[in-house]
Amino acid sequence: EGMQWPDVIAVTLATENQRLACVYADRSLLVWDIRDTRRVCRCRAVPGHGGGVYDIALLPPSSVHGSDSFITCSSDRSIRLWS
Repeated sequence: EGMQWPDVIAVTLATENQRLACVYADRSLLVWDIRDTRRVCRCRAVPGHGGGVYDIALLPPSSVHGSDSFITCSSDRSIRLWS
C-alpha cells in the first residue's frame, strides 16, 4: 500500500525555486522540492494553525526573509509569516 495523505486544502507553486507549498485538512503545512519530478521530496514541514487554514502564498526569495518563506491565513483569526 502507498502512503496516505489528508486532503489538500490549498496549494501554491514558486516556479523560481521549484517549490510547491501545500496546506492539508489536518492543518499541516508542507513545502515540497519539485525540481526532479521523479524524486519529489519534502523540504520543510511546519506546525499548523489553531484553526483551519484558508490559503497559502509563497514569497519570492529575498535577503530579508530568505527562501522557502510563505504566508498563511486561518480561521483562528491569524496571518502568519513562515520563514
